[in-house]
Amino acid sequence: MQQTDGFTIIEVLLAIALLTVIVMVVMSGLTGSFRLSGNSTLQSVATNRSQAVIESIRGQWQTVSQYNSACVQLPTVSGITTTISVQDENVDGSSVGSPYSPTISSNCSSVAALANIRPLRRVTVTSTNTSGSNIGQSKLTVEIARP
Repeated sequence: MQQTDGFTIIEVLLAIALLTVIVMVVMSGLTGSFRLSGNSTLQSVATNRSQAVIESIRGQWQTVSQYNSACVQLPTVSGITTTISVQDENVDGSSVGSPYSPTISSNCSSVAALANIRPLRRVTVTSTNTSGSNIGQSKLTVEIARP
Protein backbone atom coordinates (compact mmCIF):
# COMPACT_ATOMS: atom_id res chain seq x y z
CA MET A 1 0.00 0.00 0.00
CA GLN A 2 1.34 3.28 -1.03
CA GLN A 3 0.91 6.30 1.26
CA THR A 4 0.98 9.82 -0.21
CA ASP A 5 1.01 13.21 1.41
CA GLY A 6 -1.46 15.96 0.42
CA PHE A 7 -5.07 16.23 -0.70
CA THR A 8 -6.85 14.67 -3.60
CA ILE A 9 -8.44 16.83 -6.28
CA ILE A 10 -11.90 15.87 -4.96
CA GLU A 11 -11.05 17.12 -1.47
CA VAL A 12 -9.72 20.42 -2.84
CA LEU A 13 -12.83 20.98 -4.99
CA LEU A 14 -15.14 20.23 -2.05
CA ALA A 15 -13.21 22.65 0.17
CA ILE A 16 -13.45 25.40 -2.48
CA ALA A 17 -17.19 24.78 -2.95
CA LEU A 18 -17.80 24.88 0.81
CA LEU A 19 -15.78 28.08 1.16
CA THR A 20 -17.72 29.66 -1.74
CA VAL A 21 -21.07 28.87 -0.09
CA ILE A 22 -19.92 30.35 3.23
CA VAL A 23 -18.63 33.54 1.57
CA MET A 24 -21.89 33.97 -0.38
CA VAL A 25 -24.00 33.68 2.79
CA VAL A 26 -21.86 36.24 4.62
CA MET A 27 -21.82 38.66 1.66
CA SER A 28 -25.60 38.55 1.17
CA GLY A 29 -26.06 39.56 4.81
CA LEU A 30 -23.61 42.42 4.46
CA THR A 31 -25.21 43.65 1.23
CA GLY A 32 -28.63 43.80 2.93
CA SER A 33 -27.10 45.59 5.89
CA PHE A 34 -25.52 48.24 3.65
CA ARG A 35 -28.84 48.80 1.84
CA LEU A 36 -30.68 49.25 5.14
CA SER A 37 -28.03 51.68 6.32
CA GLY A 38 -28.46 53.77 3.16
CA ASN A 39 -32.26 53.80 3.54
CA SER A 40 -31.88 54.83 7.18
CA THR A 41 -29.67 57.75 6.15
CA LEU A 42 -32.27 58.95 3.62
CA GLN A 43 -34.99 58.68 6.29
CA SER A 44 -32.89 60.65 8.79
CA VAL A 45 -32.21 63.45 6.31
CA ALA A 46 -35.94 63.73 5.51
CA THR A 47 -36.86 63.75 9.22
CA ASN A 48 -34.26 66.42 9.99
CA ARG A 49 -35.66 68.58 7.17
CA SER A 50 -39.23 68.19 8.48
CA GLN A 51 -38.13 69.12 12.00
CA ALA A 52 -36.21 72.15 10.74
CA VAL A 53 -39.23 73.36 8.75
CA ILE A 54 -41.57 72.95 11.73
CA GLU A 55 -39.21 74.82 14.04
CA SER A 56 -38.80 77.56 11.45
CA ILE A 57 -42.58 77.97 11.16
CA ARG A 58 -42.95 78.03 14.94
CA GLY A 59 -40.32 80.73 15.21
CA GLN A 60 -41.77 82.83 12.41
CA TRP A 61 -45.32 82.59 13.71
CA GLN A 62 -44.37 84.03 17.10
CA THR A 63 -45.61 87.41 15.88
CA VAL A 64 -49.32 88.00 15.42
CA SER A 65 -48.91 89.54 11.96
CA GLN A 66 -47.05 86.56 10.53
CA TYR A 67 -49.38 84.07 12.21
CA ASN A 68 -52.36 85.92 10.79
CA SER A 69 -50.89 85.99 7.28
CA ALA A 70 -49.90 82.28 7.38
CA CYS A 71 -46.69 83.21 5.60
CA VAL A 72 -43.44 81.24 5.84
CA GLN A 73 -39.90 81.94 4.68
CA LEU A 74 -38.12 78.67 3.86
CA PRO A 75 -34.86 77.94 2.08
CA THR A 76 -34.92 75.22 -0.55
CA VAL A 77 -32.80 72.12 -0.16
CA SER A 78 -31.72 70.23 -3.26
CA GLY A 79 -32.88 66.62 -3.43
CA ILE A 80 -35.61 67.12 -0.83
CA THR A 81 -39.21 67.95 -1.63
CA THR A 82 -41.13 69.55 1.24
CA THR A 83 -44.90 70.05 1.36
CA ILE A 84 -46.70 71.93 4.12
CA SER A 85 -50.36 71.56 4.96
CA VAL A 86 -52.19 73.75 7.50
CA GLN A 87 -55.54 72.96 9.11
CA ASP A 88 -57.23 75.66 11.22
CA GLU A 89 -58.74 74.44 14.49
CA ASN A 90 -60.89 75.70 17.33
CA VAL A 91 -59.73 75.48 20.95
CA ASP A 92 -61.52 72.12 21.38
CA GLY A 93 -59.43 70.68 18.52
CA SER A 94 -62.25 70.54 15.98
CA SER A 95 -61.16 71.27 12.42
CA VAL A 96 -62.47 74.36 10.65
CA GLY A 97 -62.53 74.56 6.86
CA SER A 98 -60.26 72.69 4.50
CA PRO A 99 -56.51 72.21 4.81
CA TYR A 100 -54.43 74.72 2.86
CA SER A 101 -50.81 75.47 2.06
CA PRO A 102 -49.26 78.54 3.69
CA THR A 103 -47.79 81.31 1.58
CA ILE A 104 -44.07 80.73 1.04
CA SER A 105 -42.40 84.05 0.37
CA SER A 106 -39.08 85.78 0.85
CA ASN A 107 -40.93 88.87 2.14
CA CYS A 108 -43.78 87.95 4.49
CA SER A 109 -44.34 91.54 5.60
CA SER A 110 -46.16 92.25 2.32
CA VAL A 111 -48.59 89.30 2.65
CA ALA A 112 -52.12 90.24 3.72
CA ALA A 113 -53.75 88.64 6.75
CA LEU A 114 -56.21 85.79 6.31
CA ALA A 115 -59.85 86.17 7.28
CA ASN A 116 -61.31 84.31 10.29
CA ILE A 117 -58.08 83.58 12.16
CA ARG A 118 -58.48 80.53 14.42
CA PRO A 119 -56.64 80.06 17.73
CA LEU A 120 -54.89 76.85 16.64
CA ARG A 121 -53.27 75.55 13.49
CA ARG A 122 -52.32 71.94 12.84
CA VAL A 123 -49.23 72.06 10.62
CA THR A 124 -48.19 68.91 8.76
CA VAL A 125 -44.80 68.85 7.06
CA THR A 126 -43.90 66.06 4.65
CA SER A 127 -40.32 65.84 3.41
CA THR A 128 -39.27 63.38 0.73
CA ASN A 129 -35.61 62.68 0.05
CA THR A 130 -35.29 61.28 -3.48
CA SER A 131 -31.60 60.54 -3.69
CA GLY A 132 -30.89 57.85 -6.27
CA SER A 133 -33.34 54.99 -6.60
CA ASN A 134 -34.33 54.93 -2.93
CA ILE A 135 -36.74 57.26 -1.17
CA GLY A 136 -36.76 58.43 2.44
CA GLN A 137 -39.90 60.16 3.66
CA SER A 138 -40.89 61.86 6.89
CA LYS A 139 -44.25 63.29 7.94
CA LEU A 140 -44.47 65.35 11.13
CA THR A 141 -47.50 67.15 12.58
CA VAL A 142 -47.59 69.84 15.26
CA GLU A 143 -50.20 72.25 16.59
CA ILE A 144 -49.24 75.90 16.81
CA ALA A 145 -51.25 78.33 18.93
CA ARG A 146 -51.93 81.94 17.96
CA PRO A 147 -49.54 84.24 19.85
